[in-house]
This record gives sequence, C-alpha cells and structure tokens, in this order.
Amino acid sequence: MERPQSIQATLVVKAQLRSADPEVITRHAKPQHYEIASYGTVRTFAELLGQKEAAKLLQQTLDEESAANEKLNELAEGIVNPEALLESEEFATSGSPQR
Repeated sequence: MERPQSIQATLVVKAQLRSADPEVITRHAKPQHYEIASYGTVRTFAELLGQKEAAKLLQQTLDEESAANEKLNELAEGIVNPEALLESEEFATSGSPQR
C-alpha cells in the first residue's frame, strides 16, 4: 500500500513545525484525526468481512497516521503548551495575561 500523501506532507513540514505556531500545528493535526478515524473504521469493516490482508494493510496505514499524529502532539506539547503555561502563570500572579 502506498504511503498516504498526508504522511509525506507531514514529514516534509516536520522541520518547519519545530518552530511553528499553534495554527500550523492545528492545520496539520486536524486531517490526521480525520484519517485515523477513517482508516480505523474501514479496517474494522475489513475485519468483519473477513478481508484479513486488507485489514492488515489498513492497520499499517493507521499505525503510520497515528505515529504522525503523535509527532504533532509532541510538537504541540513542546512548543504550544509552554507558551500557554507562561500565560497561565502570568494570569495567576497578576489576574490578567500580560502582553
């Protein structure tokens, strides 16, 4: 089975995402979630229909999509959340976010 275009695109922009803003990460994460749900559903249908080879290939693709999504989550946790945490700490100490 050929690697889905979205995984290739995600890998290509990986370096860009290291310094990305939340909007860029979100833009790439949304399709990953959609694809994970879609491949999971189709894989389950293949299993129910006894299509073992198709189910196996779909599971491999699902694993790849999940790995790409995990990378995006790691980027978000490493980039976005510390910024949000700082704002949250500023709010807690001052009563309002400081800009």
